[in-house]
Amino acid sequence: GLLNKAPDASKDIGLLLSRALEKVAFLPFGLMIDQWRWRVFSGEIPPDQYNKAWWDLRTKYQGISAPNERGEEFFDAGSKYHVASVTPYTRYFLAAILQFQFHRALAKEAGCTLPLHRCSIYESAAAGKKLNAMLSMGLSRPWQDALEALTGSREMDATAIVDYFAPVKKYMDDELAKKGVARPVRDGREGVGPGERGEEHSGQDRNDGDDDEQFDQGECVSGAGFGGRGLVHGLV
Repeated sequence: GLLNKAPDASKDIGLLLSRALEKVAFLPFGLMIDQWRWRVFSGEIPPDQYNKAWWDLRTKYQGISAPNERGEEFFDAGSKYHVASVTPYTRYFLAAILQFQFHRALAKEAGCTLPLHRCSIYESAAAGKKLNAMLSMGLSRPWQDALEALTGSREMDATAIVDYFAPVKKYMDDELAKKGVARPVRDGREGVGPGERGEEHSGQDRNDGDDDEQFDQGECVSGAGFGGRGLVHGLV
């Protein structure tokens, strides 16, 4: 049943870790599906490299590799229904970003001053009015207008994900510090980049050309860049 009040914060880290495995871990996969599809459609990936390109992208974005040798006699991309059915996948990637951006905007409208992951818009007339103003537009207006009506911004913003999972980042940083493990630094940014978990992948996710650099910067999203330069920012 429903709780009469929110539980205390003592179990928040476990809940957030579980939710991060669902939401955060999905993002690189959600991005790479259409990376592969678009490169196939453009001819950049020829048919005799379909499987190699699939695993190269999984290594680059997710930091994983095939469990065994996977030659071109296999078509591993086809195991994903959306590839086999020619269904665009970017919608799921963007939905994951917008979900948190919407929550942050509505929590602010509801006057919540708690950490973002503990905010609720339950019984907030102000938040409900804001949400209704967006939803009532339907397909009558450009999506940027709908986004602005709810969030006050015409750009998608992934920093809400960072805000939501901030306690997890602090927890992990503290745990690393206790164990004397330094966070690696790459290109001036803390953290381990995808594909850098093992030496066997050390050369596969580097920017070897302009095309890789283009996709690294998020050009896949309506020609815009991540990092605050385009429609979606905050991921890098």
